Amino acid sequence: MSAFQVGVITVCVLIAGLDGFDVLVVAFTATALAAEWTLSPSALGVVLSAGLAGMGVGALVMGPAGDRLGRRPAVLLSLVGLAAGMAFSAAATSAGVFSATRFFTGLWIGGVLANINIVVIETSSDRWRKFNIALMTIGYPIGATLGGLAAVYLLSASGWRSVYWFGAVAAVVLFPLAWVWTPRRRAEAPSARQSKVSLLAVFAPAYRTQMLAACAAYFCVMMTVYFLLSWTPRTMTELGFSTTAGISGSLLMNIGGVIGCILYGLLADRLGARRLGTAIIVGLFLLSAMFGFVPPVQSTLLLAALAVGATPSRAGS
Repeated sequence: MSAFQVGVITVCVLIAGLDGFDVLVVAFTATALAAEWTLSPSALGVVLSAGLAGMGVGALVMGPAGDRLGRRPAVLLSLVGLAAGMAFSAAATSAGVFSATRFFTGLWIGGVLANINIVVIETSSDRWRKFNIALMTIGYPIGATLGGLAAVYLLSASGWRSVYWFGAVAAVVLFPLAWVWTPRRRAEAPSARQSKVSLLAVFAPAYRTQMLAACAAYFCVMMTVYFLLSWTPRTMTELGFSTTAGISGSLLMNIGGVIGCILYGLLADRLGARRLGTAIIVGLFLLSAMFGFVPPVQSTLLLAALAVGATPSRAGS
């Protein structure tokens, strides 16, 4: 691969890392938010879910926008939106306003993820494509982990708002890198025959069953993953552990995700993606159920969080 190709992949991995932090930053700061605005568990649930809802909408909107406008404008616009959203969150004065800013931020998180995945696929050489896609997958939990470590320090030093300012500054720093190392050419326009194919074609009898099954499996896995990542810090603090210990639980889940990605890559060709994916989903079910029965001992809970985090990392594949 050329130096430019390597630069493109590097920037995309860095953006994926930023997205990992931006998604979970609300979990890292959940205890501080609940204390400042006296949030009930149900109200905190709305706050935790707002960004994820925005991600879903953003991916649906910005993915096709990248096809029409080009990946580079979509990525750059998403980084601007990310920076603005994190800054708005830092300045929020109520839980309602904060939830709205998190939804806004989520729009750009989902949008940039949908586009950088395509950039990596289109930019990579045939030899390095699978490896680069794996780097993207690992970049997300690594970014969440490193961002969580920064959050621990910032929370104690400057309060929860500084954590969101940190995310805004990181997006600003990445913008000029993306400006230089995002491909300028637009994706080739589809042929006349391709342009007539409707999105509803995926519901044709030949694809319907597998497509619906894959979507349902992926939805359920991601729902479980984000539920665990979002609520583990708050749950541990309610058990009497420190905020740092609570964040450590989410961090270890992300570290487990990195380990799981690597193991999946090593075993997928040998065991088969379907067989391995099934085993991972069964393991996620068993470990998630057992997680609720782990004794409230910090070391035991953190070890269990690491184990749970390793299971869902590539189940969606």
